[in-house]
Amino acid sequence: MTKKYAGRYLLLTTYADLSDKELEMTKEWDETPLETLAVDETFLRGYAEEKGYPSLDCFLNSYTYDGVEGIAAEAESKGTFAFSYHPDLEKKYRFPKVATADMLQALVEFMEDVSVYDMIIKLLPQSKETGSKYFACDYEIITPDQQTADVIADFLEAIGVDALTTGFYDPEEDRRNNEIDALTGHGYVSA
Repeated sequence: MTKKYAGRYLLLTTYADLSDKELEMTKEWDETPLETLAVDETFLRGYAEEKGYPSLDCFLNSYTYDGVEGIAAEAESKGTFAFSYHPDLEKKYRFPKVATADMLQALVEFMEDVSVYDMIIKLLPQSKETGSKYFACDYEIITPDQQTADVIADFLEAIGVDALTTGFYDPEEDRRNNEIDALTGHGYVSA
């Protein structure tokens, strides 16, 4: 059985239910963005049975993203939806209109399962084109310079992130090696 959050919520991954603004923003994407849902186990048992699965475990091990389309809305209408997380969208989390203490506890437990470094990588813009001084690229935190990278690495190490390295994409070295790109002149932190 998969991990339960707050003793009763299980995670599912499905295609995200997109707002009109999100549909417009993602229309050129190759794939529909995914979302991770935290849904009450009892609701999921009934849902799996209704869909003809012999058990909840069988459902959890074989459902498809298309097969659970709309499950978030159905779970929310029955008060069994705790939250959803969409790492690729501007608004990363969605919550029910009324959240109970155990729903919030499930969110806290979910967030504790994600490393701080991974969370930062997911929250940062994924390219320099956004105009941000900080962005993520190839699982690195890209910074304006080496000194900033060192400060960020020191902070992350102080809160328990291990095995970090820092560096600098040296313009002279990149020019010499004919490797000038969007990262040239930036510092980086890597885990």
